[in-house]
Amino acid sequence: MYQDRNTGKIILADKWNVANSPELTFNKIRKVILRLIEDGKMNNRHGIITSEISQMLRYKILSVYFPTMYLSVFSENHLNFFLAQFYEDSNAGDQFSGIYDKQMGLISFKNEHPVARGWNGIEFMTYLYRVFPQVNSIKDKSGIKLVSNLVDSVKSREQLVMNGEIRSIKKLSNSRKRNIPRENSKENVPSVKGETKIDFAE
Repeated sequence: MYQDRNTGKIILADKWNVANSPELTFNKIRKVILRLIEDGKMNNRHGIITSEISQMLRYKILSVYFPTMYLSVFSENHLNFFLAQFYEDSNAGDQFSGIYDKQMGLISFKNEHPVARGWNGIEFMTYLYRVFPQVNSIKDKSGIKLVSNLVDSVKSREQLVMNGEIRSIKKLSNSRKRNIPRENSKENVPSVKGETKIDFAE
């Protein structure tokens, strides 16, 4: 819902509109957000992935309220790229059923590392984008390649890098490949492919 800057009228998106009432519509939206926050607090996978809130906003909300539990990474292409590096398999992301499971996969690696386990989701996200700047050029799955040369950095928590210690995280992948969440068609959340003009009402 938003206010038309010219007429001052409150415009309600069809998806959320309740009896053409801004008050009732706002209450509905608020309840859905509060439900998501409660599901996020309990790490309720089903509640999170079936939320009515769009995926991008859904995971932004979760990463703000619970920065130690969720990542500030919302692009499936980027999550697939990072998973490929940790599992040393360019198709590793295909074995996860959606953004939630992909985030959990990365957080699991983070929490098993003696340095990274102390970082919150924002710090880990910063580390990922600094060590793997190649991710910013990823447009689709075909662009995902394994990176052999890591970015050189000073080894310090303040700079959010591990100076190549990511390889010690990657070694953990051998014992975790059997535990990758599998596709679940009932709970899988579809992603939007391609670059299109955003229809906010939709």
